[in-house]
Amino acid sequence: MTYEKANDFLSNIKGNLVSGFIIFLVALPLSVGISVASGAPPSAGILSAIVGGILGSLISGSYVTINGAAAGLIVVILDAVNSLGGGDMNRGFRMMLAAVVIAGLIQIFLGLIRVGTFGLAVPLNALHGMMTSIGLTIIIKQLYILGGISPESHSTVAQLIELPGRIREENMEILLVGLACLGVVLVFHNLPRLGRLIPPSLAAVIYGYFLSLYVDISHDHFVNVFNQEYPVGPKYLLHVPESIGSFIQTPLFENVFRSEFYIAVLTIALVGSIESLLSTYAVDKLDPLKRTSNLNFDLISKGICNTLLGAIGGLPIISEIVRSSANVISGATQRSSNFFHGVFILIFIVLFPHILNSIPLTTFAAILIFVGYRLAQPSQLVTIYKSGKTQLLIFLFTILVTLSTDLLIGILAGTLLELAINMVSTKSCGSLFVLKKSIQSDAKQANIVINGPCVFTNLVPLKKIIEGQEVPNILVEFKNNYVDHSTKEILLNIKDQLTRNQKNVTYSGIDFSSDVGGH
Repeated sequence: MTYEKANDFLSNIKGNLVSGFIIFLVALPLSVGISVASGAPPSAGILSAIVGGILGSLISGSYVTINGAAAGLIVVILDAVNSLGGGDMNRGFRMMLAAVVIAGLIQIFLGLIRVGTFGLAVPLNALHGMMTSIGLTIIIKQLYILGGISPESHSTVAQLIELPGRIREENMEILLVGLACLGVVLVFHNLPRLGRLIPPSLAAVIYGYFLSLYVDISHDHFVNVFNQEYPVGPKYLLHVPESIGSFIQTPLFENVFRSEFYIAVLTIALVGSIESLLSTYAVDKLDPLKRTSNLNFDLISKGICNTLLGAIGGLPIISEIVRSSANVISGATQRSSNFFHGVFILIFIVLFPHILNSIPLTTFAAILIFVGYRLAQPSQLVTIYKSGKTQLLIFLFTILVTLSTDLLIGILAGTLLELAINMVSTKSCGSLFVLKKSIQSDAKQANIVINGPCVFTNLVPLKKIIEGQEVPNILVEFKNNYVDHSTKEILLNIKDQLTRNQKNVTYSGIDFSSDVGGH
């Protein structure tokens, strides 16, 4: 770290320290919950927050993002653990760690060849469909844990079909504890004053902790609920090693030539990279100092952290948008808030691991059900429908394919459908991959003329051209009237970002109020 970077890192130290503490309160229960939902030991998510916070902040290409395990990777990790372990969760987890090591190396390579920006060239509604699929999957899987039962099937669709028939098997006492914690999350989320005082997830954990003590879940016994006896005991509680040294697990590089292993590697690398890059890009809009992250360098830093995490037993990290947004709202201005949040988690785990071991698993299920709901908000359907019927088709198609197969195939299917629609609409193929442009500029203004279709597959060159102009005024004129929905969204984001940097961007020949060409 250079002197200038160190100076920036240590500026506004009080504000960043306070923000780091607030994010620690948010991140700890989420890290544990995400880890458990991923089929990993609770320690894996905690290690991710510690390494992502402490090391990640020192080598990051962004400024106010918070690194950690993310809900968006739950399905990816769980599928990898199940497919690689063949029913042995511990073996599957250690083989998944091996996949994380290689995925991290791939991320470093992608950053070095400067493809970080290309993570933005993915159809937005395919991404929305992917995130909604993740949310639905989280909800379905956590409903089992909420009621203290385990699913018999691995696939999301099969678990959804199975769930109604399993309701009679639910442990009513455990379910009531989970529902109470879910109620706390909803109350604290919907009452902003309470939510600012105590983060909803932390409030649920505190409530779950005291309910656990009241019910005495730490000891095996029966509880009478509605004139029926239900067993409670330690198996319904979280189990975190008492020693930080016991957190460490090594990757298992066995059968690495199996197709399932490389599918896991590619899915972790690609989904993690895309989600992280998009989160970093979005958080830049919230940066109080109006800075722009180096997406390629940020991708390298994630790769370095993930390679290390895979080697020691942690989940892969991304720039997590919910925690990052809370970080900015809490007054953070520098990377040090990310550093402090990691330090606070490390201190808590060293001094108070026994507290975590008194929290019911159903509490974390309640937290994650709410997280899943926020990822799969029903209101998205209305918003996407207003953007065009074809956009709704892409969104729903991505969800259907993802739930039926996996994330990698789902996002690929949504992207190919968007590409096919663009080909039909433009009656062209080659022009979708090559940006036809001309540029004229003087000391005051740059005139950029786009002579062909402008779509997600040729958007990145245009983004680089616009952002690379040194003049104060930039006019972008679209001679061809076909601009797809994803491109319109990104163009507006570019304009907003450059406006904050005192540059005036004007678009001509494009209608942002509707989808051109029926798209």
